[in-house]
Amino acid sequence: MVTTEQSNSEGEGDSALIGRILVVDDDQVLLDVLNEILTLRGHEVVTAVDGQEAIELLHTERFDLIITDIVMPRKTGVDVLNEARDIDPRYPVIVITGNPSEETTEKLIRVGAYEFIVKPFDNDRVLTAVTKLLAIRKYEPTPPSDDSIDLEVNFEGIEDEIWTYSQFIRLLSKEINRSSVHQRIFSLAVIDIDEFERHMELDGRQRTAELARILALDLVHYAPLGTIIGRTNNVEYSLLMPETAREFAEGWARRIQADSNWYFKVTYGVCFFPDNGADPLHLLDQARSEIRFLRGQNNEPTEHIEEHGTRI
Repeated sequence: MVTTEQSNSEGEGDSALIGRILVVDDDQVLLDVLNEILTLRGHEVVTAVDGQEAIELLHTERFDLIITDIVMPRKTGVDVLNEARDIDPRYPVIVITGNPSEETTEKLIRVGAYEFIVKPFDNDRVLTAVTKLLAIRKYEPTPPSDDSIDLEVNFEGIEDEIWTYSQFIRLLSKEINRSSVHQRIFSLAVIDIDEFERHMELDGRQRTAELARILALDLVHYAPLGTIIGRTNNVEYSLLMPETAREFAEGWARRIQADSNWYFKVTYGVCFFPDNGADPLHLLDQARSEIRFLRGQNNEPTEHIEEHGTRI
């Protein structure tokens, strides 16, 4: 059974952060509790009693946020996550879980979860998470990219190693918070292929996408243990290196740049926490500014790439 309820008499906060929320749980008591606390805050709530009903709703209605349990009959919360991600890769999803292990958390982030609420949950925890994700949905900038060029890169074999832009930004934010609390350090390296537009013009979209895949394969193979790799633009990858000094990150990036197996040039930029800031987008921009500087020192074009990677 699907219900829709809304209350304006007790709504609080910024009306711009009031949303239409799909809540999915096979436990009717929890479903009623979530429905009540969200409705009293002014949100419009639609409920579904299992994953199958939620998936059907996703194809007929639009929501600002999804809250879903994991273990349910017919379709699970992971099925709901995957369906939402297919509709919109940035669909905000909060997962309710009774097993908040690190392994479970990482798997759920991988399939698109933004936040986790552990059973039994505190009502304020739910409301805080909802407000934060609605704010992100409204104010978070979209990934930097050229809308006219969107490379489809095949990550077969390494898809579990390459995070999407939004996932990487969330993980970077979590590392900033962790490092701040525990007074730890980390480095952020950005590596991309030089003269992206020239490769597109001379070699075509498919070949340029293959170059991006070659770079990803080597980064996954050579990255230090514990590194988190995200694709943050068409032919750009960002690497989060926890507990890593800047000097080590720069030395590693120089070795990657000098790799003789490649038939294209790459440039890197490195920034360091806490010296270079404590905001994910600012840190990315700091590393990219190093790339822009290094490119200004060397404007020689790369050679054209023939089939099989031979230079001419």
